[in-house]
Amino acid sequence: MQQLLKNMDYWCIVFIFLYLVFLYRCIKIVAKAPSSFGALLAVGLGLVFNNSSLCKHGCSSAFGANYRFNITIGKHGGTSLWFTSLSIGIILSVSQSEMK
Repeated sequence: MQQLLKNMDYWCIVFIFLYLVFLYRCIKIVAKAPSSFGALLAVGLGLVFNNSSLCKHGCSSAFGANYRFNITIGKHGGTSLWFTSLSIGIILSVSQSEMK
């Protein structure tokens, strides 16, 4: 554990915790989704978002392997931010449809 804290920045740990909370919330949305399409959509978008974000933080903290992959939020282009916002909006739409 000390090696992990030595290599990782404390902010990175906070963001990893927030991504895992987001994944937990996506799984709760899937459990309560009224249709299987909404459930699969929410879990698919949640896993893609969390996987790429956790890989980004793993590479930046030298905890994971440094391979070339697309980064969800950390890219310099604007399309990544658009698609991330779109996927979060779709997940929120699925969670709103379960309340009705």
